[in-house]
Amino acid sequence: MATFTRLPDPWLRLIASAALLWLPCAARADDPASRVVIVYNLGDPDSRPLADYYAQRRGVPTNQICAIHMRAAEKITRQEYNDQIRDPLWRFLTKQGLLYQEPQTIFDSVLGKIPGLGTVGAKISYIVLMYGVPLRIDPDPNVVEKLPDNTQKEAHRNEASVESELATLPSTGLRISGWQPNPFF
Repeated sequence: MATFTRLPDPWLRLIASAALLWLPCAARADDPASRVVIVYNLGDPDSRPLADYYAQRRGVPTNQICAIHMRAAEKITRQEYNDQIRDPLWRFLTKQGLLYQEPQTIFDSVLGKIPGLGTVGAKISYIVLMYGVPLRIDPDPNVVEKLPDNTQKEAHRNEASVESELATLPSTGLRISGWQPNPFF
């Protein structure tokens, strides 16, 4: 039968105190709120107060709240998405040090090798879109992408949801027509 030696009380107190001091630091390092970015629309007066409330209730750091400015609408054009949501959010993420990208050559099945940016690291896992941020991107008849001849008609569609397009934000060189496999799952 094994015998255990009892730690003297001062040692037990020291170990317990160290554990109590260490636990909050360890919990903070894995805090899901530190991996969230909140996006709100300056063009909708209700969007900012909701973003602030959400951040305060969930403990999201204030430097992870991103303002975009666009018209308040449910549907937007592809150009509006690119200019007023995607690009400003990408600049915000890189400026805040939440997304790291480096130049690299990307292989496209149609275009071949093209220069682009590849994501090498990210400190965020979630993007929360507040009320007032558009939901859908309308089809754009001006977008013409070269697809293989045997491509089904459905794969030529280029409308999308804003959130699904933002899921591809860390990737570059992706086509916008048809479905995309999610590289993160």
